[in-house]
Amino acid sequence: MLLNVLAVGDVVGEGGQDILSRRLPGLREETGAHFCVVNGENASGVGITPKQALGILDAGADVITLGNHTWNRIQIGAFLDKEDRILRPANYAGRVPGRGFGVYRCQGLTLGVLNIMGRVDLNSNLDSPFKAANYFWNRGGFDLLLVDFHAEATSEKGAMGWHLDGRAAAVWGTHTHVPTADGQVLPKGTGYVTDLGMTGPIRSVLGIRPEQSVNLFLGGIPQRYEEAEGAQKSEDYRLTVQNIRQGKDYYAGRGDAYREERMYENFVRAFDALDGESVMAVCGTAHIAGAHYINLSMFFAFAVLYPETQFLLFFFIPVKVKWLAWIDAAFFAWQVLNSLLMGLWLYALLPLVAILNFFIFFWEDMMDALGRKSAQVKHRTSAQTINFKKAQKELRQRRGYLHKCSVCGVTDQDDPSMEFRYCSKCNGYYCYCANHINNHAHVQ
Repeated sequence: MLLNVLAVGDVVGEGGQDILSRRLPGLREETGAHFCVVNGENASGVGITPKQALGILDAGADVITLGNHTWNRIQIGAFLDKEDRILRPANYAGRVPGRGFGVYRCQGLTLGVLNIMGRVDLNSNLDSPFKAANYFWNRGGFDLLLVDFHAEATSEKGAMGWHLDGRAAAVWGTHTHVPTADGQVLPKGTGYVTDLGMTGPIRSVLGIRPEQSVNLFLGGIPQRYEEAEGAQKSEDYRLTVQNIRQGKDYYAGRGDAYREERMYENFVRAFDALDGESVMAVCGTAHIAGAHYINLSMFFAFAVLYPETQFLLFFFIPVKVKWLAWIDAAFFAWQVLNSLLMGLWLYALLPLVAILNFFIFFWEDMMDALGRKSAQVKHRTSAQTINFKKAQKELRQRRGYLHKCSVCGVTDQDDPSMEFRYCSKCNGYYCYCANHINNHAHVQ
């Protein structure tokens, strides 16, 4: 018996829904797909509404799976409880609505569909997807298990494929919107691919207008994501029980590793339903330094309030916080200056605006400090100000000594270890050695 399963990657925005509604019925007929699973978590760009979910089901999907954007459209919550053909990740906490596992009848078989989500670089506040997979496998109640693993890290996806090898009929990854060329049958018979890709605009960055992503990577102000326009694409993989059996036979007969030419054959077979459509993808993540300069301003404030506080750099190099602040200030000034030299006026202005709270808070203190500094410089450079070190040096050169006892006549040149004091009770400036400071007749 041949069972064809069609898995469709993340449907992105209205364009993705449109291409899905137009192509999916014909694609199911063309490929002879008996069962179709569609990931719809990006139908609204981020999230999915009940109306959009019904549209995907009407287009020909038997089951909709979701992912990390499940709750971006909160109205989907009640719908998840009512409609058993839409699944959210099963390893969410038990308090959220909906279900992550469903059982469906197809071609006389009972199919178990499991939707789970990874934790690496995505959402650490989840139950282990590996333990969740074990739980539903051990619970049983199905003939074949299909798994949509919505995850960021390819390593986590690959580990899940091998973890379920020989148990799940197929494990495919979603979330990154980028199709991977590693479609294969694992040694124990599980069909696996790291990511299906997406159903959405070709000329885009993960389905979003390219200029928005470029803006983020250049450090621009974050904007609400807008779906890219233009031609749409649809990546899909046809995973069949027949391929699984062929994989078992291949390994039983050869006993060697999966060779590159077989991987290439599987890849071509998986994409032959695209009818020559272009497939392209750009991946990446952007971290906007929105709080970086605000945090830097707080560090500057700490350095001003506690300049002598000492940190152990790398746990053993003592450095005072005021010197660290000066280093940070130099880097900050370099970044602003570099932006100005490149003609990026906005990128030079934003850091200054972000750090403005520091200047507002410490403005009076800074002005007082500058005033005191100015007064000190003026005092030092005034003709009326005596430079005592300079005067002492000139006096020593002229007389040959600096201090001389008024009683015994000993000088600091005669005995460099001798201490000298001036008597406050004598009428005038009279110097005495340590032997006579308390043993002399006061001059009136």
